[in-house]
Amino acid sequence: MKHSAKILHNQIIFTDKYRLDDYLKELEGESVVISITKNIPRSINLNKYYWSVVVTLPAKALGYEKEEMHKVFKEKFLYKKDLLDGEWIKIIRSTTKISSKEMITYIDQIKRFCIEELGVYIPDPHE
Repeated sequence: MKHSAKILHNQIIFTDKYRLDDYLKELEGESVVISITKNIPRSINLNKYYWSVVVTLPAKALGYEKEEMHKVFKEKFLYKKDLLDGEWIKIIRSTTKISSKEMITYIDQIKRFCIEELGVYIPDPHE
C-alpha cells in the first residue's frame, strides 16, 4: 500500500496518519519491506494540456461540463482497489497526487478510449 508523506527535519510526516495507522494495525507482528521514492508532481504544461484539450474536447462533444468529464475519466481510469473488511472497494485517485509519468499514462488511456469508444480525437500537445 502506498502512503504519501513529506520529509521535514529528517522525519517522515504522513499526510493521512489515520489511514496509515489502520493499515499498520493489520500488519501487527508481520515482517515488511518499506520503499521510499521521491514524488515528482506533474508539470504545469501537462496540467494545462489535460484541462484545455484532453478534458475539454470530449466534454464538448458529449455535452458535459469539464469537471463532470474529469470525474468520469478518473472513475474509469484513475482508481485502485483496496481490501476493506474482506470486501474490495474502488478508491478514486486525485490527479493532483500523481506523478508526471502516471499522468501521461492516464492521458494515453483517455485518448485511446475517446477515439475507440466515442469517436473523439484528442490531438497530442504539439499538434
